[in-house]
Amino acid sequence: MSNHCILVATNIAETCDTLCDILKESNFDVLPFSDIMTGLDIAEHAPDLLLLDIDDSGITPSDICQKLNAISHDGVPIIIISSAHSAEDEIEFYNAGINQHIERPFSDKNLQRWVNTCLVNQKKINQLTESHNESMNMAKATIANSSEMGIALRFIQDCFQCVEHEEIAELAFQALDSYGLDYSLMLIEMGEPEFYFQDDIELPIEKKALLGAHGKIPIFEFKGRIIFNAPHLTLLIKNLPNDEEKIDRLKEHLTILVDSIDARAGSIDSEIELQNKQDILTNIVRLATNSIEEINQQHSQLELMHSEVMCELVVKLEESYLHLGLEPRQEAFLSELVTETEKNTKTLFQSGMNLDVEFHKIIDQVNKVLAETKKVKFGH
Repeated sequence: MSNHCILVATNIAETCDTLCDILKESNFDVLPFSDIMTGLDIAEHAPDLLLLDIDDSGITPSDICQKLNAISHDGVPIIIISSAHSAEDEIEFYNAGINQHIERPFSDKNLQRWVNTCLVNQKKINQLTESHNESMNMAKATIANSSEMGIALRFIQDCFQCVEHEEIAELAFQALDSYGLDYSLMLIEMGEPEFYFQDDIELPIEKKALLGAHGKIPIFEFKGRIIFNAPHLTLLIKNLPNDEEKIDRLKEHLTILVDSIDARAGSIDSEIELQNKQDILTNIVRLATNSIEEINQQHSQLELMHSEVMCELVVKLEESYLHLGLEPRQEAFLSELVTETEKNTKTLFQSGMNLDVEFHKIIDQVNKVLAETKKVKFGH
């Protein structure tokens, strides 16, 4: 038996029965009405096709068209049976959405053929309409996805130009506003949480929720909200849309945002830590350099003092030779002793100078390390 249900409506009972019998021969289900207007009142609810015989009904084509225009019959083909009518009536039938006008006389096979043709055509129309709607929905989704992906890509491009955590938060807020979302954000800055709220309205319960959620599963969805977690942030979205397809797209794009925020926030932390270490090393080098300069000055002063002392000692020894009346052998011994002492003193002084040179080499190496550190930091 056919699955198609045909509503047959005419004001003459015998004609209604005849039409139903013809349709049943082709295994159609029929829904007969001996009153056209009553049949049309339920036409928008059930049938696959309307078959209306308006001959001898006292109803004009205009009346039928007005009634059809007043009800919803989209997707339901309509066949009108009547005697010949004017061209104006045909135009009115067309404007009312009537698919076929069958004029009397007609054969049973012709009626069956036209009913089948209308149903087949309507099936094709429905398939085309469905395909069109699917294409339109896909096109809309593609456009929406491209637009939303564009927001994420612009964010990635701009995010890695940020040099402070606050800049990242401001840029993230601009992207989230473009998505039409309500949000709160917690960034971990050098191990400490910093909170950023939409419109700067701080809500203690959200602050507590962000703290409690951090470090848990990467994505947690609940009651129209969703939390994204990463090592350097926790993001709370408070107004997920009802459209599951849109939610899936947003999850994908927000994951990109979260990964970008996490990467840049982590690199800023590393840069800050590196800068702190560099500052410490710079201070050490500066202090060491100052110390070396002071040592060099002291060495110079000591060398000068040593020369003066030794000259004075030689003079005094020569004077002593005259007063003491020493033998030549004793004078030679004392002179040799003084010379040896001077030599040892100079050797000790030179050792100090050699240590100073080695210390200078160490400082030079530290400066090279600092220079390389700056290159790594600034990407030169």
